Parts: sequence; structure tokens; C-alpha cells
Amino acid sequence: MTAAVALGWLALGACGLAGILALVADMIAGERASVAPSALLLAVASLASGAAAFVPSAGAPDSVPLVVGGVGSIVFALGASAVVVAGQARGPAPAQAAALIALCAGGCVVLAGARDVVVFLVAAEAVALSSYAMVAHSADDRSDEAALKYFVQGSVAAGALVLAVAVLVGASGGFTSYADLAQLTSGAWSGAASLAMMLMVGVSAFKLGAVPFHSWAPDAYETAPPAASSFIATAPKLAMAVAAVQLVREGPFASGFGTAGFAMASMAVASIAVGNLAGLRQRSYTRMLGYSGVAHAGYLLVAAAVPLGGIVPVALLGVSYAVASAGAFATAAAVRGCRPGWDGSIEGLTGLGREKPLLSVSIAIFMFSLTGIPLTVGFWGKLIPLLNAFRADAGWLALIALAGSVVSFGYYGRVIRAVFLDPADGARTPSRDDGPHAPDAPASMLAVVSVLAVLVVVLGTLPLFVGVGPLASLLAGF
Repeated sequence: MTAAVALGWLALGACGLAGILALVADMIAGERASVAPSALLLAVASLASGAAAFVPSAGAPDSVPLVVGGVGSIVFALGASAVVVAGQARGPAPAQAAALIALCAGGCVVLAGARDVVVFLVAAEAVALSSYAMVAHSADDRSDEAALKYFVQGSVAAGALVLAVAVLVGASGGFTSYADLAQLTSGAWSGAASLAMMLMVGVSAFKLGAVPFHSWAPDAYETAPPAASSFIATAPKLAMAVAAVQLVREGPFASGFGTAGFAMASMAVASIAVGNLAGLRQRSYTRMLGYSGVAHAGYLLVAAAVPLGGIVPVALLGVSYAVASAGAFATAAAVRGCRPGWDGSIEGLTGLGREKPLLSVSIAIFMFSLTGIPLTVGFWGKLIPLLNAFRADAGWLALIALAGSVVSFGYYGRVIRAVFLDPADGARTPSRDDGPHAPDAPASMLAVVSVLAVLVVVLGTLPLFVGVGPLASLLAGF
């Protein structure tokens, strides 16, 4: 066993222990349970996974179902930040939320590193089941409805995924690894393989929240607790994007990539259009972020559909979105700490720039990164895939993605305008908690938001001094 693989298993073990400790804490202390040990263990998992990228021969063999390096490190870090937010936000049973987040984080890491269709299936459903539970964790009528809608659609997707795996395994005579299946499908491309490919591409699009499989996403992200939203809107999307690209480029469907690429490009265009145009109409801050996630699913599919750059452009775009979006959702919890009477609307953020300048600057950084403004990691996340699209003679796809980013500033900019520019006596209904003596969000929650904002800027400016290569090497440390 190489040192990199050992570090990967150490990270996964720490993640599993974090979930177990959270469950034990919930059993013993219930609502008063502390989630600090779980957050600490997830942070250890993030460090161990990131360290594996710097170990020589960091690539794990195909038989090891885990991903190490930058992607795994970011997933665990997002889990740690979500657990901290869950512990400080006004939400039910924070230890239960921490256990679900840890389970989902472990599933995401296994999914992103899957080299076997059965591992892909089990990991994808582990992520899905924990995500359903996190959406329902608010325990109110709206979140229950959103969770039920998500669960019903997810059950159909699970059935399609099981069918695809069964078709592949049956047609191959019992093989399940990507390497074996790729050899069998490299010759004659059968109808069974085509059916399995389209089913798995469709399921991957559903997990990403891409059009036309997106209807669950805005409701789920809006009604779930902010800690849950900050995680399920980011880490599963990053993991599925990485897993899907490996499936269609290096796995059993590599020889049919042309067909898969066309399907992904078509869904990318639809997702960018629907996500950005619907985002312009939203008044709810978290629902707007939900449609932002639909649009970013489109950008991820653009990166996946272009046969250049390997896994790195998809991982870079996924990480840039995940960090900024997690921070944007975490700010929703922080704002509720500062303004208990906030109704969740964008207009309700009016005057926040004068009351809470540090939190407001963080919100602006996240909005700039999601747009793709230079000096943020979101700029590099979008730039590399678009350049690859031009090089691959798919300039039309790059132009659509670029136009979508321009349109998106209409709703991201509305958030910045409400926070910094709109007069305090504007559209927002004043709350008795507002004013210079408004309460502060918990310090740990503000620390999470600030760290994520700093990370967005550091990763956005670092390539100016050392180039994109080191960042790409970190993300490619499988």
C-alpha cells in the first residue's frame, strides 16, 4: 500500500468516525450535543486527503474506491464547514445533521474515485439517501414537500441506474470494473452499451441538477437548513461531475464519447439558459442560489463535453463553484444570526453592508466568484473550460456559457446592490432586531464564512504568480 493510498484510507476513516461520534453524541445529549469533534475529524480528513496529492505516486490503483488530492480535500473541508454551521445555526438536532453530512461526504469521495460500476451505484445512492434526509431535516411542511419531491424523482433515477448497471454487467458476462468494461466495449458498440450509457448520463445529469432533471433542486436548496444546503448543493455536484467524466472518458463508455458528449452539450445549453433566466426572477436568496446551481451544472457539462484537458478542467470548475456556493449558503445562516427577522429575500439584505461589513464583503466575494470575475477562483474555473471549448472547435458552446455568465451578474449583482447600495428604508420590512445593536452571528459561523471568502481570493490570485499548473496538479492528485 502506497503512502498516498494510506492517507486516503485515513481520511475516509476519519470521516466515518466523525459520523459515528455525531450519532453517539445525539444519543447521549440530544439537542445539546456538541458537533465540534465531528468537525475536527472532518478537518483532519481534509488535511490527510490534501497531503496525499504531494506524495510521490499519489495515484490510487483502480481497485481502491477512493479519491485523494484536492477534490477529496475540498469535499471534506466543505463537510467540516457545514458541520460548524449546523452546530451554530438555529436548527433541529445539529448532531443528526453532522452525521448525515459525514455520511454524504464519505459517499462523495468514494463516488468521485469510483473505478467500478457497482461502487459508482452504491456511492451515488449513499449520497442520495443522506441528501434526502438533510433536505427533510428542517421538519416543516415545505422542506418535507421538497424532500418528498426529491426522493420520488431520485427513486426513478436510482431505478434507471440499477438498470444501466445490470445491462452492463449482463452484457459483459459479469465484469464490473471500468478497465474490463472499456476493453469489452472498445470494439463493437452494442445497443445494450448505448442504452446503459444514456441511462447513466441521464442519472448523472439528475444528480447534478441539470435541465431537464432539475425541478427538485431549487426547492431542496431553498427549504433545507442552511448547513445542509451549503453541502448538498456543492460537494455531491463536484463528486458527480468528476465521476461522470471518468465514466464517459476513461470508463466503459470511452469509445462512445461522441454520443455522450453531444447529449451533455445539449443539456449544458438548456441548463445555462434555464438556470440564468430563472435566477433573474427570484426574490428568495437561497432559491436564487438554487437556480445558480442549475446554471453551474450547465457549465460543468460544458467542461465534461469537451474532449480536452482530462479531468482537471471539470475538477477546477467544480471546486471553484463548490467553495463559493458553500460560502454563499453559509452566509444565509450568518444573516439569520444577525437578523432573526429576515424573511429570506434578497431585499431583506438591504443595509447589511453598513451593519456587518465583514460579512457583507464575504457575500460580495462569493457573488463575484460565482459570476466568474477575475481575482476570484470562479474566474479560473470558467476560463479553462471555455478556452478548451474554443480549442476543440466548440466555440459556440463557449460563447453560450460566456453569455450565461454575463446574464448571471443580473441576479448576483442584485444581491450586492441590496447589501451595499440600496437605502436602508427600501423594500425590506424592518425588524425589531435591526440597527446598530443587532445581534451578531456566532463567531465560529463568521469564521467559516471568512475562511471560505479568503480561500476564494487566494485560489483566484495564486495563478497570477505561479500559473494554473500547481492548482491543476493539486486537483489531479488521484
